[in-house]
Amino acid sequence: MLAALLVALATAAGCGSSGSYSAPPFTTSDEEVRAECLTGTFVPEETGLDLPQKRPPADWGAVEGEPGAMQAERGAVLVTLHPQGPKSEIRLTGIDFDIENLGLRPIGSVFYKPCKRRLRGAAIEADLDRVGQLDGSDASFNGTLGKGFFVGKDARPISFPWSFSLKQPRRLYLVVEAYDIWAKWSARIPWESGSSHGVIKIDNGGRKYEIVDGVGSGWYQPLHGKWVSMRVPLYRR
Repeated sequence: MLAALLVALATAAGCGSSGSYSAPPFTTSDEEVRAECLTGTFVPEETGLDLPQKRPPADWGAVEGEPGAMQAERGAVLVTLHPQGPKSEIRLTGIDFDIENLGLRPIGSVFYKPCKRRLRGAAIEADLDRVGQLDGSDASFNGTLGKGFFVGKDARPISFPWSFSLKQPRRLYLVVEAYDIWAKWSARIPWESGSSHGVIKIDNGGRKYEIVDGVGSGWYQPLHGKWVSMRVPLYRR
């Protein structure tokens, strides 16, 4: 099933020379954004109840590293395009999201690392909850899009197709929302460069990325060296 693309933004974009290639003029890598305030961290029931009894860790990776932990409500993945050879013009023509609904979410708690951070670079935001309204149809959105929550006020909207010169690594964030779904997701970005074309796959090495809603979770946030509960009831929907 395909979810609609909601928001795409870039703080910078440019053009360069184009050419023909027998192989892609770049390689890609993707990784989950961790230890950031962009996202919440879901921790399953037993550990999630134990954590607030201790002091908040100095290293947030300790929370993210708990067994069964995953991103909650908002998740972020960093995609990097690494140039191969001389400067090339790359044209991204759209983006599709594939979502696997995992059903009822597990019981647990969501923890937040407080900070004020905004993304630097291009960012795309998508609502994974809409998959249930699309009935499996291709609802990919192309065109000029609006401004997202995590990108600075000086960001300029982009539209697909989006062309830019790739002479150094280019970072692209995918920020997904999941307020009513527990799911695994991946994405595909078609690209063109000269006579070459292909698809960038964002899928965590084939394992896909996982995100869970926060409905019915306890919400905790460190404050003055202690955990503060923002919402406590724990129940299964």
